[in-house]
Amino acid sequence: MVEVPEHLDFQVHQDAGSTVLRVRGEIDLITASEVRSAVASVTGPGTHLVIDLTGVDFLDSTGLGSLVWARKRVRREGGDVLVTSPQPNVRRVLEISGVAELVPVEGFPPPRT
Repeated sequence: MVEVPEHLDFQVHQDAGSTVLRVRGEIDLITASEVRSAVASVTGPGTHLVIDLTGVDFLDSTGLGSLVWARKRVRREGGDVLVTSPQPNVRRVLEISGVAELVPVEGFPPPRT
Protein backbone atom coordinates (compact mmCIF):
# COMPACT_ATOMS: atom_id res chain seq x y z
CA MET A 1 0.00 0.00 0.00
CA VAL A 2 1.24 3.49 -0.88
CA GLU A 3 1.18 6.08 1.89
CA VAL A 4 -0.41 9.34 0.82
CA PRO A 5 0.84 12.46 2.60
CA GLU A 6 -2.08 14.42 3.98
CA HIS A 7 -0.34 17.61 4.99
CA LEU A 8 2.46 19.94 4.21
CA ASP A 9 5.14 21.33 6.44
CA PHE A 10 5.69 25.08 6.54
CA GLN A 11 8.46 27.22 7.93
CA VAL A 12 8.13 30.99 8.05
CA HIS A 13 10.87 33.54 8.57
CA GLN A 14 11.68 37.14 7.70
CA ASP A 15 14.50 37.93 5.28
CA ALA A 16 15.45 41.41 4.08
CA GLY A 17 11.92 42.77 4.48
CA SER A 18 10.20 39.76 2.94
CA THR A 19 8.13 37.05 4.57
CA VAL A 20 9.50 33.71 3.40
CA LEU A 21 7.10 30.76 3.42
CA ARG A 22 9.08 27.56 2.89
CA VAL A 23 6.87 24.65 1.84
CA ARG A 24 7.73 20.96 2.05
CA GLY A 25 5.63 18.10 0.70
CA GLU A 26 3.17 17.70 -2.15
CA ILE A 27 0.77 20.47 -3.15
CA ASP A 28 -2.29 18.75 -4.54
CA LEU A 29 -6.05 18.42 -4.13
CA ILE A 30 -5.61 17.17 -0.57
CA THR A 31 -3.17 19.86 0.61
CA ALA A 32 -3.89 22.98 -1.49
CA SER A 33 -6.18 24.41 1.19
CA GLU A 34 -3.25 24.27 3.62
CA VAL A 35 -1.24 26.50 1.28
CA ARG A 36 -4.08 29.01 1.18
CA SER A 37 -4.41 28.95 4.97
CA ALA A 38 -0.67 29.43 5.41
CA VAL A 39 -0.59 32.34 2.97
CA ALA A 40 -3.58 33.97 4.66
CA SER A 41 -1.98 33.62 8.09
CA VAL A 42 1.36 35.22 7.15
CA THR A 43 0.23 38.05 4.87
CA GLY A 44 -1.28 41.45 5.39
CA PRO A 45 -1.22 44.87 3.76
CA GLY A 46 1.98 45.43 1.80
CA THR A 47 3.45 41.98 2.41
CA HIS A 48 6.35 40.94 0.22
CA LEU A 49 5.86 37.16 0.19
CA VAL A 50 8.45 34.68 -1.03
CA ILE A 51 7.08 31.16 -1.50
CA ASP A 52 10.05 28.81 -1.37
CA LEU A 53 9.24 25.52 -3.13
CA THR A 54 12.59 23.83 -2.47
CA GLY A 55 10.90 21.00 -0.60
CA VAL A 56 7.93 20.55 -2.95
CA ASP A 57 8.29 17.46 -5.10
CA PHE A 58 4.80 17.40 -6.64
CA LEU A 59 2.39 20.11 -7.78
CA ASP A 60 -0.96 19.45 -9.46
CA SER A 61 -3.52 21.81 -10.98
CA THR A 62 -5.07 22.52 -7.58
CA GLY A 63 -1.64 23.51 -6.29
CA LEU A 64 -1.16 25.77 -9.30
CA GLY A 65 -4.48 27.39 -8.47
CA SER A 66 -3.27 28.01 -4.92
CA LEU A 67 -0.24 29.91 -6.20
CA VAL A 68 -2.40 32.05 -8.48
CA TRP A 69 -4.79 32.67 -5.57
CA ALA A 70 -1.86 33.69 -3.35
CA ARG A 71 -0.67 36.26 -5.86
CA LYS A 72 -4.14 37.74 -6.31
CA ARG A 73 -4.70 37.96 -2.55
CA VAL A 74 -1.34 39.56 -1.78
CA ARG A 75 -1.53 42.01 -4.70
CA ARG A 76 -5.03 43.05 -3.67
CA GLU A 77 -3.47 44.16 -0.36
CA GLY A 78 -0.66 46.09 -2.06
CA GLY A 79 2.04 43.43 -1.72
CA ASP A 80 3.82 41.09 -4.08
CA VAL A 81 4.73 37.42 -4.40
CA LEU A 82 7.79 35.62 -5.72
CA VAL A 83 8.00 31.84 -6.08
CA THR A 84 11.55 30.54 -5.63
CA SER A 85 13.56 27.34 -5.92
CA PRO A 86 11.12 24.97 -7.61
CA GLN A 87 12.56 21.53 -8.31
CA PRO A 88 12.93 20.72 -12.02
CA ASN A 89 9.68 18.75 -12.27
CA VAL A 90 7.72 21.48 -10.46
CA ARG A 91 9.43 24.16 -12.57
CA ARG A 92 8.29 22.30 -15.68
CA VAL A 93 4.67 22.21 -14.46
CA LEU A 94 4.81 25.97 -13.75
CA GLU A 95 6.17 26.53 -17.26
CA ILE A 96 3.89 24.32 -19.36
CA SER A 97 0.76 25.32 -17.45
CA GLY A 98 1.43 29.01 -18.07
CA VAL A 99 1.35 29.83 -14.36
CA ALA A 100 4.91 31.16 -14.59
CA GLU A 101 3.43 33.85 -16.86
CA LEU A 102 0.96 34.85 -14.14
CA VAL A 103 2.93 34.41 -10.92
CA PRO A 104 6.52 35.66 -10.63
CA VAL A 105 8.86 32.66 -10.54
CA GLU A 106 12.57 33.05 -9.93
CA GLY A 107 14.46 32.51 -13.19
CA PHE A 108 11.48 33.20 -15.51
CA PRO A 109 10.69 36.40 -17.36
CA PRO A 110 8.42 38.78 -15.39
CA PRO A 111 4.75 37.82 -15.57
CA ARG A 112 2.13 39.70 -17.50
CA THR A 113 0.31 42.32 -15.49
